[in-house]
Amino acid sequence: MQFKYPEIFWALFLLLIPIIVHFIQLRRFRKTSFTNVRLLKKVTAQSSKTRTLKKWLLLFSRLFLLAMLITAFAGPYRAQQQIGENRETLIYLDNSFSLQLRNGDQSLLEYAIQELVQGIPESKEFTLFTNDKTFKKARIKNIQNELLNIEPTYKQLDLQDILFKAGEMLASDMHQSTNLILLSDLQNRFIPEQTIEPINGISSRLVSLTPDEWTNIALDSAYIAGTGSDQIELVVFLKTNSAEVESVPVSLFNGETLIAKSAASFEGTESSELIFTLPAEEITNGRIEILDAGLAYDNVLYFSIPPRSKTRIMVIGQNANNYLDRIYVADEFDFSYIPVTEVNYSELALSSLIVLDELRDISTALENAIQVFVENGGSVVVIPGSSIEPGAYNRLLSKLGLPQLDSVVPGSLNITDIEFDHPLYRDVFEKRVTNFDYPMASSHYSIKGSAPQILGFQNSKPFLLGDNGRYLFTSPLSIGNGTFVNNSLVVPTFYSIAWNSLKTPALYQNLSELITTDIPWVANADEIIKLRGNAYEFIPLQKKYANKTTLTLVGDPRKDGNYMAISGEEEIMPLSFNYPREESVLIYSKPDLPSSFELLENMPEFIASLEKEGRVNELWKWFVIFALVFALAEVLIQKLVK
Repeated sequence: MQFKYPEIFWALFLLLIPIIVHFIQLRRFRKTSFTNVRLLKKVTAQSSKTRTLKKWLLLFSRLFLLAMLITAFAGPYRAQQQIGENRETLIYLDNSFSLQLRNGDQSLLEYAIQELVQGIPESKEFTLFTNDKTFKKARIKNIQNELLNIEPTYKQLDLQDILFKAGEMLASDMHQSTNLILLSDLQNRFIPEQTIEPINGISSRLVSLTPDEWTNIALDSAYIAGTGSDQIELVVFLKTNSAEVESVPVSLFNGETLIAKSAASFEGTESSELIFTLPAEEITNGRIEILDAGLAYDNVLYFSIPPRSKTRIMVIGQNANNYLDRIYVADEFDFSYIPVTEVNYSELALSSLIVLDELRDISTALENAIQVFVENGGSVVVIPGSSIEPGAYNRLLSKLGLPQLDSVVPGSLNITDIEFDHPLYRDVFEKRVTNFDYPMASSHYSIKGSAPQILGFQNSKPFLLGDNGRYLFTSPLSIGNGTFVNNSLVVPTFYSIAWNSLKTPALYQNLSELITTDIPWVANADEIIKLRGNAYEFIPLQKKYANKTTLTLVGDPRKDGNYMAISGEEEIMPLSFNYPREESVLIYSKPDLPSSFELLENMPEFIASLEKEGRVNELWKWFVIFALVFALAEVLIQKLVK
């Protein structure tokens, strides 16, 4: 039992007044002589006992009467939380895409919001946050409309992130007790791999939101497998979490025009691959669709095929090496070989990639031109010759931020180490190969300094190193000095270098915190590029170079779909964005929770606990009734006890 006004209990000192009156008799007695007092003694003894009993009964009834009245004025009540206690309630509502699964005739997210709106007492103040929104110190009637309009998102905080965020919210306003309530479907990605560290002062309740059915089919990804002069092959990859799914129809649109339709067959597996053969033409508003009753967000995959834009590559060398023109074919690249004596330095800026192929010497003019080219966003590959002028090479390498070449190290070494996590090889290999037909080099240069290694020798020395558009081979690549140019590694290596030199948009990009893409379009000083979608347009961060414009997208776009890069009203290039597909992996588990956590199995159990927590049972009426009872008892004592 708690009290609203405990200071009223100071009035209990008033109980001393009837006690003092009882023990200090103010009446005066006078003696009277009688001749025969035997009978009077007996009567006096009986009267004295009755009066004493009556006085004690009256004293206790008055004491209890005053005590009950004082207690009633102190405001007694029963509640889980003391009135006026400085306690904070934080509610985390998981609004990730997996909450699109159904619970009855509505989604899990809609169900959770409805239960919150109907179950939270109107007078209760709380802070509610989702994966992308926060409502601080609000009451349900003030944020009801915003809650009903919350949309699912691809973003997902894991349990440890939520605890840290709750701790940050309370860092400047710590309370004696804080309740954290988490509403989630408990997907595996919600549970961190490391041990959960509770936050001091926060007691947590985790409410499990369980769907009626979690069978789902997802459009996982798409890519172009092959291109020809008149057609392309578009591969669509689908996934399901149920072995009972047999097939699903797949439709392919350009805008609102249906251009292809087929069926993906799973045949008892969890994946399916479908190939569409399409005309080799621009598709600005591509869209792949399936019909599925599971998650809605992964039933659509947006893509765009921009007009073909060739990457310009210039090779500057002493003698032409034909392995590069076999890699950089005319369908995809604008390739040119320029003898070192015929270089037109004004044309360097028009290229995306320059390869310095086994030059004996690097002139000061070429050195300065390459430096300016790289500063303007160009990429360069340095391949040393077997006989070089080290001073000239090292001056250029120093300006490029690459290690300097030292002495020649003779002896054949196999090239065995591949850094699969380097940006150059990311998403290039289907799997990490550890045993393959190793290329070899007959000799190589030792280096001074360091840079990220891409390929390495069997003795862990680097064969290819660099990043951010600046690459250095430590060995000549001519056939007489090794087998690298005849090995299968040469194609993905040089192809990836060229592709990274001009990051032309892929079919689509997944929305994330940071997206960078290059557009082969040169703007004037006062021109800007906007991205326009169906619902809105925005201006991305952009940096202009001599042969391209680099767009950096931070926070935008917020929705998936097809967008068009425009300048004024001129359409430049289509771009497509999709939500990441991590939420389609519907694997659930119950976490190993610390003792400070309480796991509730459903929303009704949570709402009942919330109502119980907010309920206040006022008791003052009972104490008034008790006071009346003791007042009545005093009256009865006065009349009945003689």
